[in-house]
Amino acid sequence: MFFTRMGFVFAHLFFWYGLFGVAFAIYQGLNHPDFADNQGAATAYLIREVGEALTLAVAGLALGVLCEISSKRHEPDEQA
Repeated sequence: MFFTRMGFVFAHLFFWYGLFGVAFAIYQGLNHPDFADNQGAATAYLIREVGEALTLAVAGLALGVLCEISSKRHEPDEQA
């Protein structure tokens, strides 16, 4: 049960940090001061940062699903 609870905590941290990273990367990429001059560099930055943040968010989602499966496994079945 301890590792399941810790997994939920880390799943939430990964997921929300990943979503925040996506939002921040989009904000930074679109508000680049010389976006027209360095469009290639800004686009590459945007793609790389959004990709890394989405990977982190998906990893948090997967960890959350695994922890949910683990928590359901330890609950007693209700059989009448």
